[in-house]
Amino acid sequence: GIDVQKRVVRLIDGTELSAAELKPGDVFLVHMGEQIPVDGVVVKDTAMVDESRLTGEALPQQKNVDDMVYSGSIVHSGFLQVKASENAANSFQGQIEDEVRQARIRQRTSRFQRIVDRVAQWYTPAVIVTAALVAILQRNVRQFLVIVVAGCPCALYGATPLVHTAAISQLSRKHKLLVKSGSALESLASMKVLGLDKTGTLTN
Repeated sequence: GIDVQKRVVRLIDGTELSAAELKPGDVFLVHMGEQIPVDGVVVKDTAMVDESRLTGEALPQQKNVDDMVYSGSIVHSGFLQVKASENAANSFQGQIEDEVRQARIRQRTSRFQRIVDRVAQWYTPAVIVTAALVAILQRNVRQFLVIVVAGCPCALYGATPLVHTAAISQLSRKHKLLVKSGSALESLASMKVLGLDKTGTLTN
């Protein structure tokens, strides 16, 4: 999708600027089909706003003067003039994007990653010691290098964070799902029951 912070937004005075440049107090226009770039309050006009990405509510909600609207929601029909209450980074969608970034950091604390970390703590020294002993016994430095390179745990050590990062990014980008940690992904493997609410969105 289009990065909402790079989208061009028009203020009521005709000035055009990127969503990232909006600051609290700016009054901007949002037309039908456009995504609301930052959190704000409706100051003029009325519209039906699709908030399904934010709340899970399937039906568009009517927004009138003095109603709050949130970044990431889409104007389904109508037209709005909105006074920004937050900048892009502190708006609803900006906070979600920050959660995704934090999830990529937290994924290293997953259960499987901790197991890999513990294994690597003794595996790597064991490989080096073995390589050193073989090199001394055979009086061949090349043997040391061969064993170290062959026994390097880089693939094992790097596979888990790579897979978690790719999965979290894919779920966020393509399916609009926010996964807060790698451990949450791992827990899906042992999950037996899934409870869903919001009839009409997740369930029929």
